Amino acid sequence: TKLFKCLKNNLKVLRINGNKFEETSDKKYGPYCISYLSNLQYLDYKLIDKVERVQAEEEAEIEATSTACFVIF
Repeated sequence: TKLFKCLKNNLKVLRINGNKFEETSDKKYGPYCISYLSNLQYLDYKLIDKVERVQAEEEAEIEATSTACFVIF
């Protein structure tokens, strides 16, 4: 999440589809990226709408309260 925090205010377009991250991740990356990257407008070339953003933020909040997340870079 340190990487996401430094990108949080700048990144607007992100493509992960077909990337090694997608293949090795055990969680859905879409909601995770949308919830942590507040200015992200497009994910995998798809426009992120308000409903999708709200759902991603709610999902991230639920996950944060129920489990601990560790990211190793």
